[in-house]
Amino acid sequence: MYRLPVVVELAKTTQRRGLRETGRDLRAALTRPAVTGNRPRHLQVEIITNCNLGCLMCPRTVDLARSASAERKEAWYRHMSYSSFLSVLDSFPGLQTLSLHGIGEPLLHPQIFDMVEEGARRSIQVRFTTNATRLGPAKCERLVASGLHRLIVSLDGTTADTYERIRPGARFEEVIDHLCMLSRLRRDRGASAPRIEVNMVVQRLNVFEVPDLVSLVSEIGLDGVILSPLQPPEPELAEMSCDSEAWMKAAKGAEERARQLGIPIHVRGGRSSRHRLAPTYQCLHPWMSAVVTLDGEVMPCCNIHRSDCSMGNLFSDAFEDVWNGSHYQSFRRELQRKDAVPEPCRWCPDFR
Repeated sequence: MYRLPVVVELAKTTQRRGLRETGRDLRAALTRPAVTGNRPRHLQVEIITNCNLGCLMCPRTVDLARSASAERKEAWYRHMSYSSFLSVLDSFPGLQTLSLHGIGEPLLHPQIFDMVEEGARRSIQVRFTTNATRLGPAKCERLVASGLHRLIVSLDGTTADTYERIRPGARFEEVIDHLCMLSRLRRDRGASAPRIEVNMVVQRLNVFEVPDLVSLVSEIGLDGVILSPLQPPEPELAEMSCDSEAWMKAAKGAEERARQLGIPIHVRGGRSSRHRLAPTYQCLHPWMSAVVTLDGEVMPCCNIHRSDCSMGNLFSDAFEDVWNGSHYQSFRRELQRKDAVPEPCRWCPDFR
């Protein structure tokens, strides 16, 4: 989230956001003060920690494998109540976009569609990421009718062998059938939403299939591709990352295929897996967005999951007190430094 693109986007949304709030956003984007007068434009809410899969590269899978206590394991089988969700949403007036995901699978939440519809009712563009294994005719119908703005589908392979190796418990052909069903239903209804994009976490096991993902997305009739290099925060995952040369070759091949097929593509982290210090001081996440976990902890970025990085708790403190509290101020000051990268940001795929 860099300054120039954000400033352009801010100018585009002046009518919806209002002149006063847009002015505050612009000041925050240009000056990045420790104490900011604007409010987040984007919010991510972790509505569930439960998931029906055990994907190899997922922090949830790693933590469950090494958790000794029943209490720790239980933490990965929970969901946020609808009343808590509404209280979170009430704390963020003027939101532009809302993401309903974290580590878990949103389609397992019993009130996921109620949450989407409530966000849409408040004129918020709502999105979430799913493994799409729980889609079916009824849920596809509900998705198209719900007002969901954007659906991001995790698809880490273009063959059953690769995909099912990375995502134990999932069936490749079933997921493809679900995506074809959703694409066809959207077309038959004459609907433009939700926008459907496919995200691949690129790693050693699937890097050779990256260009083919673009072809698959085009064939199904979906709207875009996102490539996210695996940058593991867990030591257990380090050997799964692909090397820099393989990543750059895959990204270049995918971009060329995307140009040929007219498919929008977003490559996270540029073309190198080598750490770069410079760009992080331009990051705007702690001024433009916020993340609220299932327990109400406020995080400065969706790529930071550690409890010791919490900026405060929304269930015990007013968001205004958290947003400009001592933890946020300290983090913003540290992020402004050009000669260092804050420790929690050092594995972030957006700066590698």
